[in-house]
Amino acid sequence: MSQENHSSDLARYLSRLDVLALSLGCIIGWGAFVMPGTTFLPIAGPAGTVIAMVLGAAIMLIIGLNYYTLMHHYPGTGGVYAYTKATLGRDHAFLSSWFLCLSYLSLIPQNATVFSVMCRAI
Repeated sequence: MSQENHSSDLARYLSRLDVLALSLGCIIGWGAFVMPGTTFLPIAGPAGTVIAMVLGAAIMLIIGLNYYTLMHHYPGTGGVYAYTKATLGRDHAFLSSWFLCLSYLSLIPQNATVFSVMCRAI
C-alpha cells in the first residue's frame, strides 16, 4: 500500500477546541522568548546567548527530523509509543511513554507560572 493511499485513510481527530488548546499552550510558553533578553543576555552576553539559542535550535531540529523519519517509515496514527513499539518493542515503548508523561506533567506547572510573568510584563 502506498503512503498516499494510507495517509488519506486517516481521520481528523482534532476539533477546533483541541487546536485552540494547543495554540494556547504554545502561547503560554512565551517565557522562552522573554528569558534570553532578561536573564541570558546580561549573564552570558550576546555571543553566549546566540550560541545557546543556536544549540537549542539544532537539538530541536534533530528531534524533528527523527519524528519526520519515523512518520515516513511507519505511516498512520502514532506517536512515541507506536514508533518505539515498532522499532524497539513493547517494554521500551512503555518506558518511553512514562518518561514522556512525566516530562509533560513537570512542564505544565512551570508554564502555568508564566501567567504572572506575562501580567507583570504587560
